[in-house]
Amino acid sequence: MRPSLLIILVACFGVSANALGEAAVRPLEGHTNEFGGREITRSFRVESDQPIVGRFVWSLSARERTLARGEQEVRVAEAATDVTIKFRLNELRDEVVPPVTLTVAVVVDQTEVAQKQLQPWLFPDDPFGSRGEWLRSLDITLFDPAENTAQQFDDAQIPYRSVRNAAALNDAEQSGLLIIGEGVSLRQQRSLAETALQAAASGRRVVLLAPADGSLTVPGTAGDGLPDRGVPSELRFAR
Repeated sequence: MRPSLLIILVACFGVSANALGEAAVRPLEGHTNEFGGREITRSFRVESDQPIVGRFVWSLSARERTLARGEQEVRVAEAATDVTIKFRLNELRDEVVPPVTLTVAVVVDQTEVAQKQLQPWLFPDDPFGSRGEWLRSLDITLFDPAENTAQQFDDAQIPYRSVRNAAALNDAEQSGLLIIGEGVSLRQQRSLAETALQAAASGRRVVLLAPADGSLTVPGTAGDGLPDRGVPSELRFAR
């Protein structure tokens, strides 16, 4: 009798496991960034080839510490259903950006049938935090005729001095960081590229954001217009 009983139990367990079918959970949003101090909303699609009734369980953790968690009922009647979770995080301190993990799972009768882990980035509303003094020390001069960059600087509370005359950018008495705003036309501002190179040759740090059009001779190459064939001590390209 005992062997027969063992066979029956194994068969029953096999039916129970197969009845759960195949399930998966997928994020619906494509973004991976969030900000502290705000209500965060994330949506997921739960898919299953069998009808299921269970719990949607989630947790947000950082450095092995749970920041938020929750659960709610989930029902899949035909193929898939969507689930939305909401939670609020505390304000992040200064510019500290902790690595976090968002784990979501579908649990049916104490059995986890699907799981997904995401690693969103959390940022403070103020990207510079306590570095206000450092920002002021940069002594930024902004040339922004397209007015694309000044508004962003104002929103981020970045201090700067605005200059509207391109000829004034190469003032020998000026120091500090020179930023040429995004969307400037080097084709229309024909002398701007040369002026920026001359400012860099005089010792200023120059940042040229993405221009709308035109060209710029790479410093240190033939035809750059720099005196004594000067070679820049630092040159970076980024996008």
